Amino acid sequence: MTILISHSSALSYWRNLYHREKHDSLPCRLSSAPAQPPNITSFDWESMYGFTYPLHVSVSTKSTRRRSDFVHSHLIGYPLAKGSVYRVSDELLVSSPEFCFLQMAGELSLYRLIKLGYELCGTYSLRDTGTQDDFQATDDCTFGLNPLTDKQKLTAYLSNMPEATGQPKATSALRHITDGSASPMETLLTMLLTLPRKHGGYGFSLPELNAHIYPDRYSKEWSSQEYFKCDLF
Repeated sequence: MTILISHSSALSYWRNLYHREKHDSLPCRLSSAPAQPPNITSFDWESMYGFTYPLHVSVSTKSTRRRSDFVHSHLIGYPLAKGSVYRVSDELLVSSPEFCFLQMAGELSLYRLIKLGYELCGTYSLRDTGTQDDFQATDDCTFGLNPLTDKQKLTAYLSNMPEATGQPKATSALRHITDGSASPMETLLTMLLTLPRKHGGYGFSLPELNAHIYPDRYSKEWSSQEYFKCDLF
């Protein structure tokens, strides 16, 4: 029996630093969500993977949906594009960062979805479960990581999932996201400056985040640094 971890449970998986480091070794080709009802009793979810209940999974038929204190099934009736799923074990699959972003479009407001996009395309990770996003709690954040995805990959993936629930909303959120945020506060500052005025922002164009500024020959006489990093350029 195959189980596809999805939505907020998949987000928790990718926020786990161990699984994040293993990201490049897990691609799997799957054209549809599993048809079998999920049997969550076969795993020690909390000790093995750090999941909390209810566990969010995806299935392809209405008859296999389950909803209880332990499992919450989501119906995925559309075909899955390449890059939707990663394999954890013979029986366990997880939504890719790109698919997770698309799935969370149905769970989050546009504002929170944009913040999640910055995190997935950035170099930090919030160490929470599900959809908590207290951006002031920097003690629960890890910095200096490799990004899980980027705007180009998200754009290509969403274009290949036109039938998916939440695709228009995810595409709309992606217009306000850029790569390379290094912290939650950089994300908030960029959103404040660049979101349209109707969303509470100032409407500036998207900056390049953490751009490297290299000194010219004359400037190197005054500084020993190879380059300077600009938060918002």
